[in-house]
Amino acid sequence: MLNSGFLLPDIVTAQLAYGATILSFLGGVRWGLLVKGGDKLPPSWAQYTWAVTPSLLAWAALLMPEASVGCGLCAASLALTAYLDLCQAGYPSWFRGLRFVLSSGAVISLLATLYCIYKLGVKKQASDYLT
Repeated sequence: MLNSGFLLPDIVTAQLAYGATILSFLGGVRWGLLVKGGDKLPPSWAQYTWAVTPSLLAWAALLMPEASVGCGLCAASLALTAYLDLCQAGYPSWFRGLRFVLSSGAVISLLATLYCIYKLGVKKQASDYLT
């Protein structure tokens, strides 16, 4: 987007949808670990509530009227869930490392999209002048 000098709304929407999908998936990972049970991550209402929360945050991000607000909410939610999951006992060490790297990439990607939204704004594209 920065190379062309135009904001591409379809790319912004795709980026937001992908971030929301990742966020929902991570809630499912937590739910799966809770169903499995264990001493380090005992099932409780609070834990199950937190397992559903990422999906609800992703849904809210997709429903925002402005893509910039949705991208910000999705990025913040990914960062928050990554922090809370990395602090939680019960996840294997390989998963923690993978979770940190992939969540960081997703947050940076959404923040880059947010930067493009504010930097480029909505402008007429060259094809808009052809009609």
